[in-house]
Amino acid sequence: MRAYRDEIVGRVCEVALHCVERELPDIFHALASRSDDGAAIGFGRAAQLGEAAGAKEERQAREQAGRFGRELRAASAQGERAARAIDRAARELADAFAPAALRELVARFGERMDLHARLQLDQQLRSAIGVPLSAIEKPTRDRIEEWAARNVDLIATIPDRYFDRLRRDVLDAFASGTSRGELSERIEDDYGASESDADRIARDQLLKLASDVTHDRMESLGVLRATWRIVQDESVCADCEANEGVEYSLDEGIDGVLPGHCHPIDRCWPEPDLEPLIGGGSEGAGESEDDA
Repeated sequence: MRAYRDEIVGRVCEVALHCVERELPDIFHALASRSDDGAAIGFGRAAQLGEAAGAKEERQAREQAGRFGRELRAASAQGERAARAIDRAARELADAFAPAALRELVARFGERMDLHARLQLDQQLRSAIGVPLSAIEKPTRDRIEEWAARNVDLIATIPDRYFDRLRRDVLDAFASGTSRGELSERIEDDYGASESDADRIARDQLLKLASDVTHDRMESLGVLRATWRIVQDESVCADCEANEGVEYSLDEGIDGVLPGHCHPIDRCWPEPDLEPLIGGGSEGAGESEDDA
């Protein structure tokens, strides 16, 4: 999961950041040249000047409000130009985005998780009935291609959210009198959020794939039921905790939900009911293993 997350960050998040960094000098230059008086005073203060002025100062107040209004409009125009720089960075990333190459990478990680899930089920079988999965395994549905395509679509949403956050923060910086240092901190936070998006996608999607291929393999073996198991730590949600130890049908799950699909980054797993494999099934499997 960490390796998958790092690949997403390197191929998407870091590339997006490089595109943005090329635009930052112009954005910061515009921010520095903005009229700090006009930007810092805000629309509310300009309105208050007009409302609070007495008759004697009314003309002066109107002049001040007009000046502040012009400065605010100028700051807003500068902010729009800076926001367009973010749009240019987004278009540059879109041109560099290579879905086909990304899909190949994603598929490789899917295959690695598929193998990991297979080894986990193999250990369960060996422990419970002394039979390796290879001795009784049957063909199952290939989920990798479909899973990879869905993941590429999800990964493509990471820069969309990243640029949306950046554009909002840049516009806000010009409208509210934010300093360069404050905007720099926001930009760093926006990038950190994009890394978090990559981490959530990597963890959640690999866990869901592991759940799907494990249930597919159990069904192919003739297993009909399993017990819901949770990771025993403080991160387990209330719904999953309530499902701990509950037996369910592989066709139906619990309220239509299987372990791994209860919520994002669901780490629950199925403990198969191997009763259908005990007896004749395991005897035949044992002979196959000896022959191998």
